[in-house]
Amino acid sequence: MGWPMLEYLSIEDNLISDWKTFDELNLLGSGKTETGHAARRLRNLRCEGNPLIPRFNYEALAAEKEQKSLIRAIAVGRLSHLTNFNGYDIKYIPKDRKDMETFYVQICYKEYLKQMNVENDKDRKIDSIDDPDFAQYIEKLHPRWF
Repeated sequence: MGWPMLEYLSIEDNLISDWKTFDELNLLGSGKTETGHAARRLRNLRCEGNPLIPRFNYEALAAEKEQKSLIRAIAVGRLSHLTNFNGYDIKYIPKDRKDMETFYVQICYKEYLKQMNVENDKDRKIDSIDDPDFAQYIEKLHPRWF
């Protein structure tokens, strides 16, 4: 794909308004290492000021801070190769990445239950991510995971 050496990207103050468009960033910075293995070079992304990812006040209220953390978790969950998102360093805290990705999968699961018209998590549980219906849902809407 194009831009195989792209490592840093700022798409601040654009009109990105949906996660499907955001997911296209998975295609940027795709290349091969010197040994021929697939590599993702896009590591640092700034994208505040978009309808999807608004610019937050630094002295933000607790609700804004929570929203910022939620957006960061979703973005990191959707783009596996990021080491820095809007100035937040991820690469030195592996637990942060794992926590964000786990949180993102939980969000996906709740969306899945809504689509299945399940009002209570206790009414339908899946045994694992290998559940065929859930796996199909994830593959369709969140292709980074497969």
